[in-house]
Amino acid sequence: MNTPAYFVAPTVTALKTGRQPAANKVLSEANGTSTNWSGAVVMSPPAGETFTSASASWVVPNPWPPLSAWNGSGWNDGSWESVAWVGIDGWSVQNAILQAGTKSVVTVTGGTVTHQCWAWFEWFPAFEMVFTGFPVLAGDTVEVLVCATTPTTGYASVHNTTANLFTSIAIDAPNAAAALQGQNAEWILEDDSIGGSEAPFSDYGAVFFYDCLAATKDKEVNVSNGTLINLVQGGTTLSTAVEESPSVLMTYSGDSGP
Repeated sequence: MNTPAYFVAPTVTALKTGRQPAANKVLSEANGTSTNWSGAVVMSPPAGETFTSASASWVVPNPWPPLSAWNGSGWNDGSWESVAWVGIDGWSVQNAILQAGTKSVVTVTGGTVTHQCWAWFEWFPAFEMVFTGFPVLAGDTVEVLVCATTPTTGYASVHNTTANLFTSIAIDAPNAAAALQGQNAEWILEDDSIGGSEAPFSDYGAVFFYDCLAATKDKEVNVSNGTLINLVQGGTTLSTAVEESPSVLMTYSGDSGP
């Protein structure tokens, strides 16, 4: 018998960091590229429709510093990040994104490695909002949903199935210019943005996005309807996307497999 999940009333804190629309986009016959996104993007909804929801589940990664931070006997001090999320708009529609997911940070101080993870939501261009009272640990399985009830209202929900907890919150667009158009839906592993620039990117291993689904009023699509995107900076592939099945997406650090 399954035990019902316990609801955690949302308490939130704004961080002056956040996700960004896909940057420096290049599409080709192989995977497309971006300097901040890796994953799968459905570039347009079915004819006459707009996307109103996007969802998936994944295991929260336990990141490590990149190999470039190894000094031969230990890790150099620093902080590295990666962010997994689902969202609506942000590729061709650059003025707005409704999104939610988990963020994983690894920090090295004096050779000591620590990890932090949390759940968050954001309606770009507003800042990232952290679910401060909602526990998320590396290795937890989360189910994440964003839903647009109108172009300027919606909600985000996160279900930590490992901890048997869930939370949900209503969200308003930060301004009229941030109204959703419902033209893109995506499942993304992102290099976070701090002050408008990409943050140092972690070696997050691999993330499998399961049960990837995006819906309009009458139809549903999945990874098979999307375009795969690799994260490339300075000619180096930092994260690669692979369609494992129509509803399962894998992203992994680098370009040679997990």
